[in-house]
Amino acid sequence: NASAQRHAMLHFVRKVAEAIRMRGHLPKKRLQQLQRRLRSPEHAPGGAAGELKEANAASLSHGPNPGVHLTGAVVAELVPEAKTPLCYVVVDASGEAILVCAYNTSPAAVQVYQTITVLAPVRRTVELPMTNDAARGGGGGGTAAGNVPISFECIVVEDPVTSLLVQGKSLEA
Repeated sequence: NASAQRHAMLHFVRKVAEAIRMRGHLPKKRLQQLQRRLRSPEHAPGGAAGELKEANAASLSHGPNPGVHLTGAVVAELVPEAKTPLCYVVVDASGEAILVCAYNTSPAAVQVYQTITVLAPVRRTVELPMTNDAARGGGGGGTAAGNVPISFECIVVEDPVTSLLVQGKSLEA
């Protein structure tokens, strides 16, 4: 039923926003280890990524970002009820967290704590204005003071074979 689907979607979106805000709920020390690993020369991506300029999540423009790549550590995996796209909270070397949504990807392709590189990332903003009642799955209304908008940034990966590296390697078979 439509109400149950809406409730499930809102629950998932709230969970995503919280995971981004809390950087996957990882302890500070573990996040710092991942950031150090990302800054180390041996984790610099090669191949096609080496030809692109490195960017952090905050410096990406909305829409396509040709000529750059974003490298980060996966700190959380979030699977929507529809099972697609696969969603990962990624932290870059600066500590910025962003959601990466990968379509046409096997659930086994990316694991938590792995390093991923998105070539020519496409950045989008997800914004859902809603009321407290709607956020809780209720029908609605609410007052202006009850509005609880949800907003977060995401990177969309429509073709992971050509635009996603995991541990520095292409997903090609």
